[in-house]
Order: sequence, then C-alpha cells, then structure tokens
Amino acid sequence: MLRIEQICGKCGKHFLSVDNEESVLVIDYKESTIGFICPNCNYNNYLNLGDIQKALDKKTKLPSIGSF
Repeated sequence: MLRIEQICGKCGKHFLSVDNEESVLVIDYKESTIGFICPNCNYNNYLNLGDIQKALDKKTKLPSIGSF
C-alpha cells in the first residue's frame, strides 16, 4: 500500500491517503502538474513542474574571474 501525506500550503493541516477525509492528490503527467484541494480550507495547492529540461537549459553560470 502506498501512503501519501498531503500538507496544505495555507492552513498547514496534514492529510494521509488512508484517512477518511475527502482529500485527492492529482498528478497530471501530461501537463506536468500536481494538485490537491484541501478539505479543511478548500485551498487549491497547485505545483506546476513545467518542462524540467527547458529550465535546466536556461541555467546560467557566473563569468570566471581571472584567467585559469
């Protein structure tokens, strides 16, 4: 059995996947998002993972100081 703990970003309440609460974790691989609506305060906890490779390609380095 996989147990998932979800913590609301607004109220901080913890929910386990085995609880009787109406908490649902949505992992959307097509849109690269993870979503969870808190049953306690109805806050929409939403993570947009975006395109990780695109983010890595944008990563820049600071220029070197001196000549090595």
